[in-house]
Amino acid sequence: MSSLEQCLHKCEKYKNNPKCVFTSESGIIIVLKKCKNTKTNEHRTVTNHLYAKYEGSKFKVIELFRKEHPFEELNHWEIVTVVRNYTHGKTKVTYYKSVEAAYYNGMIHHLDGVTYSRGKKFTGHH
Repeated sequence: MSSLEQCLHKCEKYKNNPKCVFTSESGIIIVLKKCKNTKTNEHRTVTNHLYAKYEGSKFKVIELFRKEHPFEELNHWEIVTVVRNYTHGKTKVTYYKSVEAAYYNGMIHHLDGVTYSRGKKFTGHH
C-alpha cells in the first residue's frame, strides 16, 4: 500500500465530516476540526471543492501523522514542533477539504511527463 493510500485509510473516519479539514507542514498531515466560531472563505466559487485551497481561523488540531509513515507514532517533541511552526504568527490557516490535496501540498510531483511544484507547472525559470 502506498503512503497516500495509507493516509487515505487513516483519514477514512473524517471523510464525511464537513467540520474536519486537512493541511500539511514539514511532511506531517494535520487534521483540523472547525470550531463554532471558525471563519472561512469556503463560500467562494471553486472548480473542485476537494482540491481548492481555503483559509480560515479558529481550528482545533485533532490528529497529526507523517505523510510517508502514517501509522508510526509521532513523539511529543515532533508534535510540539510541528504545531508551533505551523501556527506561529498566523491569524489564518490554509487548508483543504481532502487529505489527498494536503498530502500533495508543497510536494514536487510529475503528471504526464510534466513537473509540478505546489500545483504550478515547473519550467525551470525563476
